[in-house]
Amino acid sequence: MNVINSFLEEINQTSSLQSDQKISQLTRVLSIIPSNNAYISKINTTTNGIEFKAIATVYDDDWPAFNNVVCSFLKLCDEIDPLSLLKSFDLYTAYLNDLSIAFNNNKYGWLLSNIVRESSDLIIQWAVKLDLQLYYHEQGGRYRLNYLASVLLKMFNHIRSQINDINSYKRSLILYLGNKLCLIYFKIDNPLLCRNIFSNMNNTNLHLSDFTLMEQLQYRYYLSKFYLIKYQLLDSFFHLSWCLTNSLAKSTKNTNMILELLIPISLALGKIPNFKYIRQICNETWLNFYDVLSQQIKSGDVSSFDEAIEQNYQYLKDKNVLLLMNKVRLVITRNLVKNIWKILGKPNNLDYDSIKAAVRRIDDDYLVENILISLIDQNLLKGKIFTRLRKVALSKNDPFPPVYDIYNLKFPSKKGVEWM
Repeated sequence: MNVINSFLEEINQTSSLQSDQKISQLTRVLSIIPSNNAYISKINTTTNGIEFKAIATVYDDDWPAFNNVVCSFLKLCDEIDPLSLLKSFDLYTAYLNDLSIAFNNNKYGWLLSNIVRESSDLIIQWAVKLDLQLYYHEQGGRYRLNYLASVLLKMFNHIRSQINDINSYKRSLILYLGNKLCLIYFKIDNPLLCRNIFSNMNNTNLHLSDFTLMEQLQYRYYLSKFYLIKYQLLDSFFHLSWCLTNSLAKSTKNTNMILELLIPISLALGKIPNFKYIRQICNETWLNFYDVLSQQIKSGDVSSFDEAIEQNYQYLKDKNVLLLMNKVRLVITRNLVKNIWKILGKPNNLDYDSIKAAVRRIDDDYLVENILISLIDQNLLKGKIFTRLRKVALSKNDPFPPVYDIYNLKFPSKKGVEWM
């Protein structure tokens, strides 16, 4: 019996196996990982062309799309170039596309659930690598990731459209596919496409706890990044806090990723993290920058803050939190005015000259007025400006309300998270 006949025989044997055995054996013989599947090297080194018209399995009558999967896999094994991922990549994407079509079969598609997951993991990694290597040559097209997104979206929509009736194996894939799509959308610099994923997941009758903790963490992490882009800081803070609480014992890498977003968002919301505790779970160099920043926020040291932002401009830009520093600057300015008020004995009025004396590079009444208007507009200062008298009359009842409490009142969060 030649290698192809042996391969087909193993596929045909699955028809008489129990469900778990079926999916396990099909995953093994259709795996694109050479170390897991000896057929890849055997077919590649022993065949001299394949007669695809002669390829047939016991599933052909009820599941014709599966024959395309088998032929696509054999073509991949036969034509793969072990020395060039670039030359072989189209074979992998063709295989994944055929898998996605066969996966949509209502009766048998669930048998491909594990192989869809395994193949998607690898092919997405390779697409990221190749799109990065060819970024300038292809003028930033990211063609491979864009194509993979279309393939994964078909499977996601198929599961979503039949979520109440679909096989449990398929249903278990919906969050995995949603997370992979979010990953790709962020990679191709089009994160707003994630809205479709989040909206669909919110409208299912599923519960986030039905999925693995890692998938829950990934989903909430992408959701928090999406909210950050939309400037919904409280929502982003809420999901990142959940991620941090649930990842501490799981992965140092994940914890660092979460903290690198959570800390600047916390600062923008007026919540100063406990850096002494954080250093016990994270020792990244960027932590020093945020620690210094937190001290400047407390003291209201606007000048030092501006210098720190200038020195770390590229880092903040790369992490997509540069614009967030405008919010942080507003908090620092609020603390500066509050500190002036405390030093002067908490008077009912603050004159412009007191503020000018504390803020370097401000010698214009209009600039002082602009600061006060911004703080009052954001409810970070309760008072009334008297331009002619060159002063601001402060509220007798808590003129500097807590920043986080104000944002919590203005922008209530946790909407659309019932399924979580």
